[in-house]
Amino acid sequence: MSAAESFLIRFHRAHPGCTSQAYAQGRIDGGGSSYDVLADCVPDDLPEEARVLDLGCGDGHLLELLVRRGWRASQLLGVDLSAQELGLARDRAALHGARLMHGRAQELDLPDASVHAVLSHLAFMLMDQPERVLAQVTRVLAPGGVFATVVGGGPKVGDAFELFIDLLLPIVRRVGAPLPRLGDRRCRTEQGLNELLGPAAGFVGLPRIQDFAVDLGGPFEAVWLNLSTMYDLYELPADALEELRTAFAAATRGLGPEPDRVPCSMFVRCARAVRQD
Repeated sequence: MSAAESFLIRFHRAHPGCTSQAYAQGRIDGGGSSYDVLADCVPDDLPEEARVLDLGCGDGHLLELLVRRGWRASQLLGVDLSAQELGLARDRAALHGARLMHGRAQELDLPDASVHAVLSHLAFMLMDQPERVLAQVTRVLAPGGVFATVVGGGPKVGDAFELFIDLLLPIVRRVGAPLPRLGDRRCRTEQGLNELLGPAAGFVGLPRIQDFAVDLGGPFEAVWLNLSTMYDLYELPADALEELRTAFAAATRGLGPEPDRVPCSMFVRCARAVRQD
């Protein structure tokens, strides 16, 4: 197990459910969430007994969203490194009957061509050895099956997320709490996704890539709660965390037109690729 995977396990043991807490409520152009963007990538014309796999399923929010869209739990599978996240997923009544597996995306315990769609929400970008992950994805996907992933982008210029990053970085450098390298940078860029999800990896042509801005704004406490559970803050000392909170509160005061709402946005990128026949 790599240093990055060990870090992710420790973090999600301490903060299970934090990803869906932040992003399930975030809205794209007044519509759905980034989870909805992924759910929309599943084709409508799949066979009646088609199955969907969520890589890095976390607390099961995306899988439950699929159930609300008409999928049976028995058609759904999820895999995650975190036992604590999987525990929350198993507690969801809607997912009773789903197969939820504790393990790595690089070593999927599934038969060849056994699923028709593979989804991954803010997880593929964190995984070691993306080529090995994608070799497993194309192995378990049926011909013509879909792989879709939402990966994180940068902050919107001039809002709270950008201010937060600007305040955080010098504190991290000063206190010496750098993260291990999480994932492969190619998973976050259009050029890198085209390289990873192209014909050489077993997909048809180049992936369809779309960028979205997710509105994560709200009252200061809600915005702070979401941003303060970022990976970068996990190993910050308590005094450094309090310093960041104080500076962030001052920087966001009066930032937007609504006095009780802090404007906060994050760009995400969705890539959708189709497995070769």
